[in-house]
Amino acid sequence: MGKDRPHRGAQQTKIDQFAAPNAATRSESNQLKDGGDLGEPQGPTGAQILEAIEKLSAKMQTKIGEVTQEVNLLRNDLKKVSERTISTEQDVTRLKEEVASLKTTISDLVDRTTRQETRAEDAEGRARRCNLRFVGFPEGTEGTRPEIFLETWIKEKLPTAVLSPFFVIERAHRALVRKPPVGAPPRTIITKILNYRDRDAILQAVRLNGDPKHENQVIRIFPDYTQQVQQLRQSFLAVKQKLRAMKIKYMLLYPANLKVIYNEKTFFFETPEEVWDWLEIRGSDRILPPTQGRRWNRPRRRGRPGPAGTRADGNGGTFEPTDRVVVCRDGTLGVAERPTEHREACALVAAATTNGSGGLSPMLVEETPEQNAT
Repeated sequence: MGKDRPHRGAQQTKIDQFAAPNAATRSESNQLKDGGDLGEPQGPTGAQILEAIEKLSAKMQTKIGEVTQEVNLLRNDLKKVSERTISTEQDVTRLKEEVASLKTTISDLVDRTTRQETRAEDAEGRARRCNLRFVGFPEGTEGTRPEIFLETWIKEKLPTAVLSPFFVIERAHRALVRKPPVGAPPRTIITKILNYRDRDAILQAVRLNGDPKHENQVIRIFPDYTQQVQQLRQSFLAVKQKLRAMKIKYMLLYPANLKVIYNEKTFFFETPEEVWDWLEIRGSDRILPPTQGRRWNRPRRRGRPGPAGTRADGNGGTFEPTDRVVVCRDGTLGVAERPTEHREACALVAAATTNGSGGLSPMLVEETPEQNAT
């Protein structure tokens, strides 16, 4: 019995130790049920969480509705753009077909227009083939009857002209421009001669005897060509001058074809370039027409002007529009009036140019092998 008493005391102590915390826990639980405050912050209740979830859900629904509405609008816009794109592609395809058709039509129209212009130019030239232009008569010299005045004047000043018995000037008048002021060059008199042979006879007499004079005033007589034909014929001026210097016979046929007679052979050329090439084969110097201020900076192929730049004669200057440019022995370019270190070669070429070209200024002359040998 004495041994069992301490044992029961130890068990009671352990029971008291476990009972104390349990009592405290039950006290806290009862306090929470009664709505008491333990003095520490408490978390949201389930009702608050549900309320927050419902609010968030409502906002999300609103945003989703707005996004859905925007997507629907974009879908409609995309549909419209797609329809417009399809329509545009169809229009582009149709326009391509129309443009291809128009190109063919325009090409045909261009060909027709070119043919019509050629025919009109030919018809105008044929209408003028009996015409002559008299340049140099002072204003008012012809009086009120220019036809009679010119008929009498031609018979008097050109007695060697073999005119027909029916020589008549049908019409004559001044160029249809405003009357020039006193001291200015007079207007040209344009005449239409009845017989084409009389027109040729007058030109032949002028060619053989020189230009006639009227009161110490030289009167120049020219055929009446169209503007296009005049431009084509003027392009042969430099090459004709060269042929005259070389004493080669030539004839400029209508409208602008050059006939050259050389060593009892006849050659025909349609452009001045063809004549220059023909002369180059025979080792002739080449004279180019005025350059209108063009520049050279280094020697080019035979007779070809170079690009813009400085003079290649060692002075670093530039060619002036009035300079006469020559090609020296060493292949560089110089100015005929002021040859520098290439004095002998340039002076030699310049002398030959001055004597044979008639004073074209400026010009590009190339040395011949004979000149180079000297």
